[in-house]
Amino acid sequence: MAQGEFLDWWFNPSMRSENASPLSRRLAYRLWCAEQGVRPDFPRAFDSGWQQFAGCDAQALLPAARLYGALLAVREGRHGALASLPSGERRWSLATAAIQPLVRLCRPSGDLQCDGLRELACAMEAGFPGMWDRLRLVLPGESAADAGAVLTGFMLRGLVNGAASGAAARRRLRCWGLCLEQADRVRSQGEWQ
Repeated sequence: MAQGEFLDWWFNPSMRSENASPLSRRLAYRLWCAEQGVRPDFPRAFDSGWQQFAGCDAQALLPAARLYGALLAVREGRHGALASLPSGERRWSLATAAIQPLVRLCRPSGDLQCDGLRELACAMEAGFPGMWDRLRLVLPGESAADAGAVLTGFMLRGLVNGAASGAAARRRLRCWGLCLEQADRVRSQGEWQ
Protein backbone atom coordinates (compact mmCIF):
# COMPACT_ATOMS: atom_id res chain seq x y z
CA MET A 1 0.00 0.00 0.00
CA ALA A 2 1.39 3.37 -0.98
CA GLN A 3 1.50 5.95 1.79
CA GLY A 4 0.54 9.64 1.54
CA GLU A 5 4.03 11.14 1.57
CA PHE A 6 5.16 8.61 -1.02
CA LEU A 7 2.20 9.44 -3.27
CA ASP A 8 3.05 13.15 -3.01
CA TRP A 9 6.60 12.32 -4.09
CA TRP A 10 5.34 10.13 -6.95
CA PHE A 11 2.92 12.64 -8.42
CA ASN A 12 5.19 15.63 -7.91
CA PRO A 13 8.65 14.43 -8.97
CA SER A 14 9.47 17.93 -10.13
CA MET A 15 9.78 18.96 -6.48
CA ARG A 16 13.31 17.45 -6.38
CA SER A 17 14.44 18.21 -9.92
CA GLU A 18 16.64 21.17 -10.70
CA ASN A 19 14.96 21.45 -14.12
CA ALA A 20 11.48 22.22 -12.80
CA SER A 21 9.84 25.56 -13.43
CA PRO A 22 7.24 27.01 -11.06
CA LEU A 23 4.53 26.26 -13.63
CA SER A 24 5.49 22.60 -13.88
CA ARG A 25 5.38 22.35 -10.12
CA ARG A 26 1.77 23.50 -9.97
CA LEU A 27 -0.14 22.88 -13.15
CA ALA A 28 1.54 20.74 -15.75
CA TYR A 29 2.26 17.34 -14.24
CA ARG A 30 1.75 15.30 -17.41
CA LEU A 31 3.50 17.84 -19.62
CA TRP A 32 6.43 17.96 -17.23
CA CYS A 33 6.54 14.15 -17.12
CA ALA A 34 6.64 14.02 -20.93
CA GLU A 35 9.46 16.59 -21.05
CA GLN A 36 11.51 14.69 -18.47
CA GLY A 37 10.80 11.17 -19.73
CA VAL A 38 8.91 10.22 -16.57
CA ARG A 39 5.89 7.92 -16.74
CA PRO A 40 3.00 9.84 -15.14
CA ASP A 41 0.78 6.94 -14.11
CA PHE A 42 1.11 4.93 -10.95
CA PRO A 43 1.81 1.25 -11.73
CA ARG A 44 -0.97 -1.30 -11.26
CA ALA A 45 1.38 -3.81 -9.65
CA PHE A 46 4.44 -2.97 -7.57
CA ASP A 47 6.52 -4.10 -4.61
CA SER A 48 5.97 -1.51 -1.89
CA GLY A 49 9.40 -2.27 -0.42
CA TRP A 50 10.93 -0.01 -3.08
CA GLN A 51 9.21 3.00 -1.48
CA GLN A 52 12.21 3.32 0.84
CA PHE A 53 14.02 4.98 -2.07
CA ALA A 54 11.44 7.73 -2.51
CA GLY A 55 13.03 11.07 -1.87
CA CYS A 56 16.61 9.77 -1.93
CA ASP A 57 19.15 12.15 -3.39
CA ALA A 58 22.47 11.50 -5.13
CA GLN A 59 24.32 11.68 -1.79
CA ALA A 60 22.30 8.66 -0.64
CA LEU A 61 21.99 6.73 -3.91
CA LEU A 62 25.57 6.86 -5.16
CA PRO A 63 27.22 5.38 -2.03
CA ALA A 64 24.47 2.75 -1.78
CA ALA A 65 25.05 1.85 -5.43
CA ARG A 66 28.80 1.50 -4.79
CA LEU A 67 28.08 -0.82 -1.86
CA TYR A 68 25.68 -2.91 -3.93
CA GLY A 69 28.24 -3.12 -6.73
CA ALA A 70 30.76 -4.29 -4.14
CA LEU A 71 28.37 -7.00 -2.91
CA LEU A 72 28.03 -8.30 -6.45
CA ALA A 73 31.79 -8.21 -7.00
CA VAL A 74 32.34 -10.27 -3.84
CA ARG A 75 29.66 -12.79 -4.83
CA GLU A 76 31.33 -13.17 -8.23
CA GLY A 77 34.80 -13.60 -6.74
CA ARG A 78 36.08 -10.30 -8.17
CA HIS A 79 37.83 -9.29 -4.96
CA GLY A 80 40.30 -7.11 -6.87
CA ALA A 81 37.42 -4.72 -7.63
CA LEU A 82 37.27 -3.93 -3.90
CA ALA A 83 40.89 -2.74 -3.73
CA SER A 84 39.94 0.92 -4.14
CA LEU A 85 37.37 0.84 -1.32
CA PRO A 86 38.17 2.07 2.19
CA SER A 87 38.88 -0.82 4.54
CA GLY A 88 35.62 -0.44 6.52
CA GLU A 89 33.55 -0.48 3.36
CA ARG A 90 35.50 -3.49 2.09
CA ARG A 91 34.95 -5.38 5.37
CA TRP A 92 31.23 -4.59 5.38
CA SER A 93 30.90 -5.72 1.75
CA LEU A 94 32.74 -9.00 2.38
CA ALA A 95 30.70 -9.80 5.50
CA THR A 96 27.34 -8.86 3.98
CA ALA A 97 27.92 -10.61 0.66
CA ALA A 98 28.82 -13.82 2.49
CA ILE A 99 25.23 -14.19 3.67
CA GLN A 100 23.36 -12.66 0.70
CA PRO A 101 23.29 -14.88 -2.42
CA LEU A 102 22.76 -12.14 -5.02
CA VAL A 103 22.37 -12.72 -8.74
CA ARG A 104 23.37 -9.98 -11.18
CA LEU A 105 20.76 -8.60 -13.59
CA CYS A 106 23.16 -6.96 -16.06
CA ARG A 107 26.79 -7.17 -17.17
CA PRO A 108 29.49 -5.64 -14.98
CA SER A 109 31.11 -2.41 -16.16
CA GLY A 110 34.23 -2.55 -14.04
CA ASP A 111 33.13 0.35 -11.81
CA LEU A 112 31.32 -0.61 -8.60
CA GLN A 113 29.10 2.48 -8.44
CA CYS A 114 28.19 2.23 -12.11
CA ASP A 115 27.38 -1.47 -11.67
CA GLY A 116 25.21 -0.66 -8.68
CA LEU A 117 23.24 2.05 -10.50
CA ARG A 118 22.68 -0.24 -13.47
CA GLU A 119 21.40 -2.96 -11.17
CA LEU A 120 19.21 -0.47 -9.31
CA ALA A 121 17.59 0.74 -12.54
CA CYS A 122 16.82 -2.81 -13.68
CA ALA A 123 15.66 -4.03 -10.27
CA MET A 124 13.41 -1.01 -9.80
CA GLU A 125 11.85 -1.42 -13.21
CA ALA A 126 11.03 -5.01 -12.30
CA GLY A 127 9.82 -4.24 -8.78
CA PHE A 128 8.25 -0.79 -9.08
CA PRO A 129 7.83 0.37 -12.69
CA GLY A 130 8.33 4.10 -13.11
CA MET A 131 10.29 4.66 -9.92
CA TRP A 132 13.68 4.75 -11.66
CA ASP A 133 12.26 7.46 -13.96
CA ARG A 134 11.94 9.69 -10.92
CA LEU A 135 15.12 8.75 -9.09
CA ARG A 136 17.36 9.32 -12.10
CA LEU A 137 16.40 13.00 -11.97
CA VAL A 138 18.54 13.52 -8.85
CA LEU A 139 21.61 11.72 -10.24
CA PRO A 140 24.47 13.16 -12.28
CA GLY A 141 23.46 13.11 -15.95
CA GLU A 142 26.17 10.71 -17.13
CA SER A 143 25.43 8.17 -14.39
CA ALA A 144 21.69 8.31 -15.03
CA ALA A 145 22.17 8.01 -18.80
CA ASP A 146 24.45 4.98 -18.47
CA ALA A 147 22.03 3.17 -16.16
CA GLY A 148 19.13 4.17 -18.40
CA ALA A 149 20.81 2.71 -21.48
CA VAL A 150 21.38 -0.59 -19.68
CA LEU A 151 17.76 -0.54 -18.47
CA THR A 152 16.53 -0.06 -22.04
CA GLY A 153 18.46 -3.15 -23.13
CA PHE A 154 17.14 -5.07 -20.13
CA MET A 155 13.58 -4.18 -21.09
CA LEU A 156 14.08 -4.91 -24.79
CA ARG A 157 15.41 -8.37 -23.97
CA GLY A 158 12.18 -9.02 -22.02
CA LEU A 159 13.95 -9.65 -18.72
CA VAL A 160 11.79 -7.42 -16.51
CA ASN A 161 9.05 -9.94 -15.73
CA GLY A 162 11.49 -12.65 -14.68
CA ALA A 163 13.25 -10.31 -12.27
CA ALA A 164 10.07 -9.02 -10.64
CA SER A 165 9.21 -11.84 -8.27
CA GLY A 166 10.55 -14.77 -6.33
CA ALA A 167 13.29 -15.23 -3.78
CA ALA A 168 15.95 -13.50 -5.90
CA ALA A 169 13.81 -10.34 -6.15
CA ARG A 170 13.23 -10.33 -2.37
CA ARG A 171 16.97 -10.76 -1.69
CA ARG A 172 17.78 -8.00 -4.15
CA LEU A 173 15.40 -5.60 -2.41
CA ARG A 174 16.69 -6.61 1.03
CA CYS A 175 20.29 -6.03 -0.07
CA TRP A 176 19.42 -2.64 -1.52
CA GLY A 177 17.84 -1.74 1.81
CA LEU A 178 21.00 -2.85 3.64
CA CYS A 179 23.18 -0.82 1.28
CA LEU A 180 21.00 2.26 1.68
CA GLU A 181 21.06 1.93 5.49
CA GLN A 182 24.82 1.41 5.56
CA ALA A 183 25.48 4.35 3.24
CA ASP A 184 23.26 6.54 5.43
CA ARG A 185 25.01 5.31 8.59
CA VAL A 186 28.42 6.05 7.11
CA ARG A 187 27.31 9.49 5.93
CA SER A 188 25.87 10.42 9.33
CA GLN A 189 28.88 9.10 11.27
CA GLY A 190 31.51 10.28 8.81
CA GLU A 191 33.14 6.83 8.63
CA TRP A 192 35.39 5.56 5.84
CA GLN A 193 36.52 9.04 4.89
